[in-house]
Amino acid sequence: MRQIQAWASIAENSVSLSIWSFYLGIAGLFASVIGFSITLWQLVRTASAAKAATLAVTGIKSKFAAYDTLTEMTKASSSLKETLKHLKNAAWPDAIDSYSAAMSSTVRVAELSNDLTESERDSLGSVTEGIKRSSNRLETAKSKNIERFDGSKESALIRSHMTILTQITVSVERVL
Repeated sequence: MRQIQAWASIAENSVSLSIWSFYLGIAGLFASVIGFSITLWQLVRTASAAKAATLAVTGIKSKFAAYDTLTEMTKASSSLKETLKHLKNAAWPDAIDSYSAAMSSTVRVAELSNDLTESERDSLGSVTEGIKRSSNRLETAKSKNIERFDGSKESALIRSHMTILTQITVSVERVL
């Protein structure tokens, strides 16, 4: 190391030292440009990977929401089937409870699912309102101790609601 310092301090070697310094500076510049280029390339790759991951997460969230929607649609349909059974057996309190469970599920579907079309949302809203009206009629009949309640109208409405729920369910299943 002392030999290099001694050589560099000799005045006659200053031209050689300047040339070497120049070449080392150019080499450092090229190394910096190459390093900076590699860094930029890695940043671009990282950004595209992050974008792909974001899209994948969004897709997964959408699938989970669709499964949640299907679960709630199944619950609503099952509750309506139970309601039919209770109406047939004139078990008004049980029919009201089943209606309540069906309405709860349809409300959850309306809140959960972003994949429903406007038409499907409107249909689901009309089903929810129909269930609410039917439940209120049963509540009124129960409170007035009406023994003979004509459940045929309610049964027809329930079948209509179940058809609409099935159509929406099939539409959601197509997304999956």
